[in-house]
Amino acid sequence: DIYGPEAAFLTFTGPVFPVRTSRPNGSLFEPNRSNTSDRIAASEALTLNDESDGLGGDAVLDPNIQELGAAEGGFSDGFAVPFARDPFAADGALGSRLNSETGKLNTRLQFGKYAPVTIDNEIDTVPWETWTYTQLNGGIEITFTDELGNGRFAFAPLPEATYEDVDAINYIARMTEHTPEVVVQNTISRSPDFYRPGLPGDVLNFYYDLANFRGSDGQTTLEVYYGIPPEQVEVEQVADSSFIHVQAALALADEGHTAIYRTAQELFFQSGQGVQQTKGAFIPELLRTQIPPGKYELQVQLKDLISGRVGLYRQTLVIEDYRPGELQMSGIQLASAISDTASNAKFRKDDIWIIPMPTRNYATDQNAHAYFEIYNLQQNEFGQTRYKVQYLIRSSSMPSVGVFGAVASGLRSLLKSSKPQVSITYEQLGREEFEKEYVEIDLSKAKPGVNALKIIITDLVNGKSVDQEVRFHYGE
Repeated sequence: DIYGPEAAFLTFTGPVFPVRTSRPNGSLFEPNRSNTSDRIAASEALTLNDESDGLGGDAVLDPNIQELGAAEGGFSDGFAVPFARDPFAADGALGSRLNSETGKLNTRLQFGKYAPVTIDNEIDTVPWETWTYTQLNGGIEITFTDELGNGRFAFAPLPEATYEDVDAINYIARMTEHTPEVVVQNTISRSPDFYRPGLPGDVLNFYYDLANFRGSDGQTTLEVYYGIPPEQVEVEQVADSSFIHVQAALALADEGHTAIYRTAQELFFQSGQGVQQTKGAFIPELLRTQIPPGKYELQVQLKDLISGRVGLYRQTLVIEDYRPGELQMSGIQLASAISDTASNAKFRKDDIWIIPMPTRNYATDQNAHAYFEIYNLQQNEFGQTRYKVQYLIRSSSMPSVGVFGAVASGLRSLLKSSKPQVSITYEQLGREEFEKEYVEIDLSKAKPGVNALKIIITDLVNGKSVDQEVRFHYGE
């Protein structure tokens, strides 16, 4: 884009953007220029004494090097003269093409004392360095130069352009667009801030699950359920008590990364009987936040504040909009227990306490528990609501590896087409458009392995139906 097809034969060994050349008397690309003073100055600069070579006496160049220099016309009086060889000398087709009226490559590449860093002039420039970012703004290159030779680098400046070419104005505009400082400013304006954290040390593995419900003021409530495995965190012993100290956090970024929603909480657990660190054991926790409906990138993090280990999971998430007036159903929260007696206040929903099951893994001696909410039930002429609830559990013989991540469509189809092992149906009467439902399901008839719980709600007043499905593992 900068130099056009005429520069295709060049080999760029440094930044593509032109930088200042260090030759004291002009541009690098000047065909047929004989510069004896440059050769003499270079020869004097390369005269070695006994202090510089450490050998004593005057240094003598290798005869083979002298012969090579003579063959290429790049040496004078037996001494090597760097940069004296003119890569565009008119000694063949290349020089002729450069001097032709049609090519004018010399004009296109010559900006006073500026030139791209190519194989012909890679050491004939001011000190430079270039930073390349492949994932910013489609890929960018930023060039810095030390113009004064004092060790201070800054953005490479815009070359001092000449106006010999008829297309000079357009060309200078393109050069301005590719000036490093302009490239950086454009990238800042077009690219959102995005932090990709590195995780030092061993990764902390933990469980998490989530469900969303209708919130207030048109927002949606997202609940993230944590399962903290004691075997993954450091347990501190003080006297006869055991302590676990962690920080749970979550962040949601909308599609344009223009809004970030965050919440975090330090959690402190104490046990006087020791902490059970067996495989599969976990401590349940919950973080709750309200956000507008839409598509988000969710990051769920758990940090052990004693050992410093961190675990981080990321997924794309669609937050449902519960504002429309038609029949709707919340997400399904799987639980290890539902009780009407006091427990952690976080787990309370009105007059019941729901203990999360973030592992979605039920043992053979456990029953499954589920909680969900129904919205916008229609009332009949007597002001009553009437609806039907169906619970269906289907099993799959497929292995459970990856079932709670990116599940293949074949597994979904198999779960839907297989005959349900558990089926429960009942009807309810009420007077509110909003109902809370929870159930305990005996899994003794379910097959060990991956299972899917499907809940179907039918409004018997207007005949409309909605459903939700959640997968879990049952058995060893």
